[in-house]
Amino acid sequence: MKASILFTDGASSGNPGPGGWGAVLLEPIILDNEDIKPIEKTRVLEYGGGESRTTNNRMELTAVIEGLSKADVKKIIIFSDSKYVIGGINWMRNWKENGWKTKAKTDVKNKDLWEKLSGQIDSKDIEWKFVEGHRGVLGNERADDIAQAFSQEQEVKLKNVPYANYSINLLDLTINNNKKGSKKGKAYSYVSSIDGEVKVHKSWDECKKRVEGKNAQFRKVFSKEEEEELIRRWRK
Repeated sequence: MKASILFTDGASSGNPGPGGWGAVLLEPIILDNEDIKPIEKTRVLEYGGGESRTTNNRMELTAVIEGLSKADVKKIIIFSDSKYVIGGINWMRNWKENGWKTKAKTDVKNKDLWEKLSGQIDSKDIEWKFVEGHRGVLGNERADDIAQAFSQEQEVKLKNVPYANYSINLLDLTINNNKKGSKKGKAYSYVSSIDGEVKVHKSWDECKKRVEGKNAQFRKVFSKEEEEELIRRWRK
């Protein structure tokens, strides 16, 4: 069976605040029972965008919507680290039947995006996969990089290449349980990159002093493993 794999992520600085979304689409691939196989025509297509004032949940939803709009096959496996998106999928039918109202008879938050997503999935065969962020699933890590870059108005080169020429093994879906998946909580460190020069900071004030007013990438990380992987990716 021909299928697509879609990795999505969203980000925002502030809630609301500037935000971005990223999607990485791998298609077509062949599903053979539990095996996922690329073929000669398999390509990787990256998409992303940003908004000046939005929320993380809206960006997570937008990433799914935009990624789905680019998929050419009916069967799609979607990987998302958003509990909001995956949980909402389970409630969507009830919301729709109730006129997009919650049990409390209030409008569903982000109703416009849920309605758009509902219209898309009616004609698709979608398998939803929740994966915790920063657990080593490379497709989601790349989607996160794209989302973060757009949320910070940084330049990012979106790729459209044959899978054989793509530098990331998107079919490695192994989850690294030694990594901390939460995007919240006490920081292990802060990492910044300016013109390919990567530095690690012990505090946000130290990181902010380096990146403020500059075309820089920066991120709060939650474990040594996450720090090392981010440094490796940003030094490429």
